[in-house]
Amino acid sequence: YSDLKSLKGKNLKTGGGPLRMVVDVNNQELYVVNYNDTHLSVFDKQGKEKPKIELGKKIVPFILNPLAGQIYAVGKDEPAKLKIWDIANRKLDELTFSVPILGLASIAQNDKIFASQFIDGQLNLAVIDGKTKAINYYPLIYEGFIYENKTILIGAGVLVLLIVVLLLLFGGGGG
Repeated sequence: YSDLKSLKGKNLKTGGGPLRMVVDVNNQELYVVNYNDTHLSVFDKQGKEKPKIELGKKIVPFILNPLAGQIYAVGKDEPAKLKIWDIANRKLDELTFSVPILGLASIAQNDKIFASQFIDGQLNLAVIDGKTKAINYYPLIYEGFIYENKTILIGAGVLVLLIVVLLLLFGGGGG
């Protein structure tokens, strides 16, 4: 929106629980995620409401790839479904995964969608081709992460053991 004066003094009527918004510079539209409704609110550059986009309730991860002309979203109620809205064709496509999607990112230039997921206790990156919908998985490993978590777990275990011993010694274990 190069001239925000056109929106000054306007009350854009969104759906319930407007949570996040993005601007599509190519189509000169504003998209507002409505957490409590099943749709995105869409406005033109003058603030006039356009047809809503039905994506489902409780959309949290939500991104726009303006070069691909697509919106990617994941609903909290359906965390293992990636919803792909084609802006030009006004068409919804969905990809279903075996585990919930935690976060989304996109690189416009190469038409890739990135989704993070925990699979079998390990963080993985799903790389989705925006055109073919082919998915490749890559484990995300950080050597210090495992070590640090083991240290935290050992520390928590020692603390719990100490509390139990203190309770037994000072009257918490009898009855």
